[in-house]
Amino acid sequence: VAACEAILKLVIHQNVEDIFRDFAGFWRKITSESQLRW
Repeated sequence: VAACEAILKLVIHQNVEDIFRDFAGFWRKITSESQLRW
C-alpha cells in the first residue's frame, strides 16, 4: 500500500496526454524515484 501511495504522489495532477506524449520520461521519473528503490 505504501508503494502505491508513493507512486500516486508522482502521478496525481498529471495530464494523461502529457504522460503518453513523453512516456519514456514519465517512466524514468517513476523508476528513478529514490524512495521507491528499496
